[in-house]
Formats: sequence, C-alpha cells, structure tokens
Amino acid sequence: MMSLRLATGAALWFALFIAAPAFAEETSAPTSGTILHLTQTVERKVARDRLSVEFRVEATGGNPKSVQAEVNRRMIAALAKAKAVSSVKAQTGEYQTYRTNPTGPGGKPKGAPEYQSVQTLSLTGEAFDDLLALAGDLEAQGLLMSGMNFDVLPATLRKVEDDMTADALNRVTERSRLAAANLGMRMARYRDLTVGNVEQPGGMRPPGAVMMARAEPSPMPAPAAEAGEATVSLTISAEIMLAPGG
Repeated sequence: MMSLRLATGAALWFALFIAAPAFAEETSAPTSGTILHLTQTVERKVARDRLSVEFRVEATGGNPKSVQAEVNRRMIAALAKAKAVSSVKAQTGEYQTYRTNPTGPGGKPKGAPEYQSVQTLSLTGEAFDDLLALAGDLEAQGLLMSGMNFDVLPATLRKVEDDMTADALNRVTERSRLAAANLGMRMARYRDLTVGNVEQPGGMRPPGAVMMARAEPSPMPAPAAEAGEATVSLTISAEIMLAPGG
C-alpha cells in the first residue's frame, strides 16, 4: 500500500489524481525490485505583500530608575502614535536593563557605573505607505530602527500552494518515466511520497539593505523601500518502484 505524507492540511488530492494516470496502465504492482528516489523542487515568484519593521528604544545613565523611566516614557509615546494608524499592528518585545562598569587603562574601573535600558517594538502592515510614514515619525522621535523586512502573507502562499503541488507531481512523473526508460524498465507504483509546504526566504534585514540614504536633517523623511518579489519553493520527495520493462 502506498504511504502518503502531506506536510499541509490543504485539500491536495486533485494533484495526486493528476499524477495517478502515469501508473494506471500497469496491472501488476511488484513488492520488490529497483526503487527510484526523486526529489523535485518547484519555484514561483510572488509579490511580497507584508512589511515588518523593528525598532528599539534605548536610554543610558547613572541612575537605573531614571533610565527605565525614560524608556517607558518614549515607548508609551511610540505606541500611542502607532495605534493611531489603523493599518499597522504594533507589538512590544524584549525589555532589558543592565549595568556597565567603565574601565580605563589596564582594565581598571574608571568612574561610576552606568545603566542601559532597551525595549523593542515590532510593527507590521500591508499598507506600505502608512507604515513607512509612521517609521519616519518614530525615527524623528529618536527610536532606532533595527531592521526592515518584506515577506509574503500566509494566505497568499496558500493560493499558490495547490498549483505548485500539481506542477511538482507532474515533474516527478515525467522524470520517473525518463529514468525508467533509460534503465530499460517501467514505473510500477509510488512506494512513498512526501509533499512539503510552500516556503519563502525569511529573516529581518538591516535597515541599510532596503532604505535609501537620507540627507535632510530635519524634518526626518520616511524610509524609502521597495517590496519586490519573493522566490517561494515547494519540494516533493518520492520513492517509486520500478519493474522490468515489458
């Protein structure tokens, strides 16, 4: 019996039916023989439709209470501005306060200890102009941009997943036929089949990777960015039982 593993819960049976006729003419299914292992990856270019921006609020000083109060004040103001933009989702992240001890020559302590507090803020949205304008306002308030990244929404990926699955299965069938013919054999049946999910490259980019240089000191212009396209991929791994040609 064929073992089928799907890494997604989507209804992809239609894609399997596309590949099934390749084996329909075979009346017997051998249980042993040559096994062909194939891995097939298909790729598509998809427009990136979500923007994520990471900010951080930092403050340094000799009094930990004052340093944290400064971070809290600036984050409250940043959140208020972000919540005023309905198309943007805001989420605060890690909050740290740590002590540093200045040192002089030879590593000897020099001066009083200092404290630094840092809190992060993540912003996401599909309305790029709204989010970029907000980012410019927050930079003008002194927030530091840690990274900016465009990606593809999960709903968009699901729209192309079924077509890519069908494409990958067709290619597996074509390659299996070619390999079997070159060996003087024929395809008998799928022994095992694993269908992966659509994947996209990820990771937050540093601001300089997507922003144009800013020359004007005041007012702070909004960051400039271009979404472009992402190359998404889907991989199928198959084990196909071959039989002597006839």
